[in-house]
Amino acid sequence: MDSAVAFLIAGTGLTFTGFFLLCLVSFFDSLIAGALGLGGGVLVLSTMASLLPPMALVPIHGVVQLGSNLRRAVLSWRQTTMSMVTPFFIVTTIVTMFVGGTVVLVGSFVAPACPERHQFASTHSVVMTIQHGLKILTVMLLGFAFGPYIALFIGLVSCSFIGSYAGKLLLNRLSERIFRAALEATLTVLALQLLFSASRAASDGAHLQKSA
Repeated sequence: MDSAVAFLIAGTGLTFTGFFLLCLVSFFDSLIAGALGLGGGVLVLSTMASLLPPMALVPIHGVVQLGSNLRRAVLSWRQTTMSMVTPFFIVTTIVTMFVGGTVVLVGSFVAPACPERHQFASTHSVVMTIQHGLKILTVMLLGFAFGPYIALFIGLVSCSFIGSYAGKLLLNRLSERIFRAALEATLTVLALQLLFSASRAASDGAHLQKSA
């Protein structure tokens, strides 16, 4: 048992409790995103930020989000509004792939163009799959070592797949009215969270300049 635990966390700097917590959060992240098409990424990113080295956040978060979005995209590809994929690939993926808040940006534009909830969930998943795929490719080219995190990736992506499936079942049970209300509330919360983070970063920057 001890050797199995040691294998899972070797090289990651995690305890087994941290490993298990990240897998649990990955499940709920994908459950929320599977039901609403977005919204869970902030939860898993904030948890990772407290447990993983800063340099590992973007690569590991990208892998988890790629797995979650790819599974949803594959499961519901027939509902994808393909006419939106190309322009969002050009505008949001290339221009803003390293800028925070692209989930809110993409979601805000995709939602009005997709009159049905399954359309929105599928189209948003396809766009975000492309975006996270390019992020992972970029950090690989920059030399990030994924090796020590392979066991963590397997755990996170497996839980992500289960969460996505559960989220799709929940999506099927939601009415269009409830889905739209929940989606608008989620986008609002995410936008406010981004504004708060930006204002806090600006405030911290101002304090650093004064202290210097």
